[in-house]
Amino acid sequence: MMTRTFRSAAIARLIAMLLGLCLAAAASAQAAGGDYLVGPGDVLKVSVYRQADLDTVAMVAPDGTVQIGSVGGVKVDGLTASDVGRKIADRLKSAGILLNPTVNVLVTEYHSRTISVLGAVARPGELPIDRPNLSITEALARAGANFERGGALITIVPPTGSKQASETMHVADLVSGGRNRPLRPGESIFVQAAAMVFVRGEVQRPGSYPIDPGMTVDQAIAVAGGLTPRGSAGHVRVTHQEAAGAPAAAVRARLRDPVQPNDTLVVGSRLF
Repeated sequence: MMTRTFRSAAIARLIAMLLGLCLAAAASAQAAGGDYLVGPGDVLKVSVYRQADLDTVAMVAPDGTVQIGSVGGVKVDGLTASDVGRKIADRLKSAGILLNPTVNVLVTEYHSRTISVLGAVARPGELPIDRPNLSITEALARAGANFERGGALITIVPPTGSKQASETMHVADLVSGGRNRPLRPGESIFVQAAAMVFVRGEVQRPGSYPIDPGMTVDQAIAVAGGLTPRGSAGHVRVTHQEAAGAPAAAVRARLRDPVQPNDTLVVGSRLF
C-alpha cells in the first residue's frame, strides 16, 4: 500500500511540474504574440508611427482582407501580425502616402483560429491558437486546470462537421506523453473532474479522495494514510451509490475490489 501512496504522490508532483512548464511556455508565447496566424473574424489594431490619423481598428472580412482607409483592402489571411504590419507599410509606401512608414499590428480579438476549454477548469472559454503546435496540456494550463491526480477525464471534441471521432483520455495519459498532441482550430476540450471515494473510520486521514484509474479498496485506504493502530483490513464495509443517487446498503468489501465513483469506505477496528 505504501508503494501505491508513493507512486500517487510522484504522479501528482509530475502533473504539477508539467502544468507549471506549460504555463511558463504559454506566458512566453503570449508575451511574444507573433505566431498567431490572422484569419476572418479577427480584430486588428493598426498603428502607424507618428501618423495617428492613419491608425485604425478593423475586423478581417470573410474573404481574408482588412480595410485600411488610405490603401483599401489588404489580404491578411494566414499572416502573422508582424507580417500584416509589413504588408500595410509596403502598401502605404507604394501608394506614395508615406516615404518610410513603420506599422504595428496587434490582434485584439481572436476568432478565426481558436479552441474551447470547458468543464472543471478555473477559466473556461475560448482560447486562441496563437503559437505553432499548441498542445492539449498547454491549453489546459492556460485555462487553469489543476489536477492533483490522474483520474480526471478529458474529452476532445472535433469541430462541427468534422469526420474525426471524439477522443477520451485521463490526465495520466497526458502526463505519460502518449496522448498529448497539437490542437486543431475549432476543437473543444471538456474536462470532467475525477470521481471521488470517501474513506472513513480507522484510517490516518479520513476524507474524500479522487479515484485513480483502476483504484482498489486497499489503494484507497493507502491514499487515506493507511490504517490506524486500531484499524482492521478485514473489517472494511463499502456503500455504493445507486444510479438514482440514493446510497445502497453497506456490504463487506474485499481489499482487491475496485472502487466505484462516490463509494464510501468505512474501516472498522480490531476486536483485540
